[in-house]
Amino acid sequence: MKPIVRRWFWVGVSAVVVALVIYHVSQGSEWRSFSWSRLWASITSANPAYLLAAVVVTYSSYVVRAYRWGFFLEPIKKASLRVLFTGQILGFAAIYLLGRPGEIVRPGYIAQRENVSYTSMAAVWLLDNHLLDLPPTSGSTPGVAATLSIRPPPSGRRTRC
Repeated sequence: MKPIVRRWFWVGVSAVVVALVIYHVSQGSEWRSFSWSRLWASITSANPAYLLAAVVVTYSSYVVRAYRWGFFLEPIKKASLRVLFTGQILGFAAIYLLGRPGEIVRPGYIAQRENVSYTSMAAVWLLDNHLLDLPPTSGSTPGVAATLSIRPPPSGRRTRC
């Protein structure tokens, strides 16, 4: 198959997948009561400084992950930060759209662009997602559980949650 034909084939497949995801999501009960006017009112009344801060923190975390993936990939190949960063964005977008099955997009994209084996990228993914994220997550779990635990007020009165 010629490269241009292959590219358009995958664009078509991607468009069909996105259309199916949108159709599936739009048929859910959550969307029947969705109010676009309330969404727009919420967006327009949001504090721009908070929105900017959220975008900066989010993209900064993608850059940190890209550097980390580059560090893990370095013994195999010196990878482009641009490809690693794009892989992070595409991977998280796939997770948002497809759920956990979207996890394979990140290592797959980077493996294809950097011409390394998918197995080596899956190992990097395993290291990054499970070994490095596990200690902070497990260390913060007791604190979050303690913070969220519901205790009766000191006066003995019960309150509504």
